[in-house]
Amino acid sequence: MSRRAALGGALAAALAGPAAAQDGAVPRDGVWESRGVAARTMGCGPELGPALEALGRAMGAPRREARAWDGAFDPRTMGLSVGEGTEVAWTREEVGGWTGALSGTTPEGEALPYGRVEVELITPDTIETRTVLDAAALRRIGGRPVAPGTEACTLLLRGVVARVDDADAD
Repeated sequence: MSRRAALGGALAAALAGPAAAQDGAVPRDGVWESRGVAARTMGCGPELGPALEALGRAMGAPRREARAWDGAFDPRTMGLSVGEGTEVAWTREEVGGWTGALSGTTPEGEALPYGRVEVELITPDTIETRTVLDAAALRRIGGRPVAPGTEACTLLLRGVVARVDDADAD
């Protein structure tokens, strides 16, 4: 293998983030806890950006629940909060993860995509979530006008859900 190919492979691995669990890996049953959300915005402007980031962090408020996975990793059973009236079209990825295309309906009845959520089993005790939301599309779905200069406003959320105990949740 050439040095260039080796460097290219190392760069690709570094950009991919943490290694996903092997295909077929299963999360362990027990009590799982969301560990909050890191939020940042792009293209939102100095007034809207910080407000959306605060909203994103509030959406990821810690919560605990007992989970029995029934021998498979499937985010459709996770109870992810994606909003009332939201459709999620899940696609199974090659190794350890799922991607959900998020869409809603405007007051005029137009189906409108507004983001995606990626859910990845990193280890049998750790699940990572990454969400990208189009703020302008969300405003249209909510029946609100899109503020000038925020047409490209995007909210990025990253969270971790971790198994913390073998016992049932309180």
